[in-house]
Amino acid sequence: MKYQILRLIALFTFALSTQATAGDFHYQIDAMSKILSAPNKQLGALQMSWLYDEQTTTMLLQDADLSPKKRQHSLNTIGQRTIKDLKRLNYFTDIKINGKPVKLAPPENLMVELIDGKYFRLFFILPFSETVDAKNGTLSFSLLDPNGIALPLFDSQERISVDATLQNSCHVNLVNFEEYKHGTAAQRVDVSCK
Repeated sequence: MKYQILRLIALFTFALSTQATAGDFHYQIDAMSKILSAPNKQLGALQMSWLYDEQTTTMLLQDADLSPKKRQHSLNTIGQRTIKDLKRLNYFTDIKINGKPVKLAPPENLMVELIDGKYFRLFFILPFSETVDAKNGTLSFSLLDPNGIALPLFDSQERISVDATLQNSCHVNLVNFEEYKHGTAAQRVDVSCK
């Protein structure tokens, strides 16, 4: 099993590096996010749900044992490796409160699933290292791969929400950029709270 995991990582890394340098490999992540509250109506974390496209899922699952007894273990291992790899890229998340960077704590509550045998979904929570007081301010975040290989996107503003505690005090706005460069964000989410 360890050999298979190492082989998968090597194949995935090789595929990304060779195809990315050729400029022809890109993949899309269908993103959903929820802003989670902390005590006193402060902001505490981002809950993420990322659905990988079919081609990337195929690469992630290459040599994975998806037999009924080992399926969930294999998926969990792929999820843990993916999160570990995303750490060096700040989980594709650039987040600020009133223009100042917000530090992220390690991810929590990692869950994975395979949809229709074709799409790998990764669920996780990105806690803020300190809770954020957003009263009369704006929390802004973008999802971006600085290498320009992945393109995480929200299909619509409805894919971003706040938890029940924040619904009456915070408003979400999705800004789509008409033009963006390789390795920059295509969208920005603004969460304004009163």
